[in-house]
Amino acid sequence: MLKNNLGVFLLVLCCLYLFPTSSSAENFILNNSFEETLGSKNPGAFGDYDGIRYWLRWLQQNSERSDLAAHSGKYSFKAWANGGIYQNFAAPIEKGKTYQIDCYMYTLSKDRLKGGSYGLVKLEWLNTNGAVIEDLTVKSPRFDSNMSPDTWHLISVQGSAPENAANGRIALEFISSPGGAGAVFWDDAEVKIPEGGATQLTVSKEDIKTEEASKEEASKEEASKEETPEEKEDETIDWEW
Repeated sequence: MLKNNLGVFLLVLCCLYLFPTSSSAENFILNNSFEETLGSKNPGAFGDYDGIRYWLRWLQQNSERSDLAAHSGKYSFKAWANGGIYQNFAAPIEKGKTYQIDCYMYTLSKDRLKGGSYGLVKLEWLNTNGAVIEDLTVKSPRFDSNMSPDTWHLISVQGSAPENAANGRIALEFISSPGGAGAVFWDDAEVKIPEGGATQLTVSKEDIKTEEASKEEASKEEASKEETPEEKEDETIDWEW
């Protein structure tokens, strides 16, 4: 009996090893804490800049991979003027599924945000041509001078994947203002489908306009036939911003 029980125990142990269970949703972001760099530098308009693996930057002279502050590991992403960094995720995406971005943001008391400068996190959707579907971009609240310094703040945004999207994108952006100053750090970025997240189909404004135009044309045709249209209940569309 003891041998039989031992055999069952070893079999269960092997199954757990070979088929581990996941206790959390998959993170679609690679190098989410900015610990990895490329073997070479990325050329920019004013010089060469450290390449951050799996991420793409714009206006590279205004940002860097920094070891001045980190929520985990040793590094974070820092920006102090217009520009930022982004990464595409989940191709193909699950249409209608809710995606959530979680990211930690920080500002140092010795280089605290001032004036109207701020940082933010954006959830964007890209169509099959790789263009951003502008009217469906979801922006986080501004991380500005009202945020307490020397503290990591968890920032989250959420949106449902539209029917006409091929990719999603996380963008970490700094916006400068005249008279503004200071810097923002981002770390531990995650993009996940929340556990039990609802499925909600989202369409763009252009799709709605096209549908409304079609309905109007159909209504005119019905009126020309002098037929009384049937009454319909109002339709409500919830927008994700």
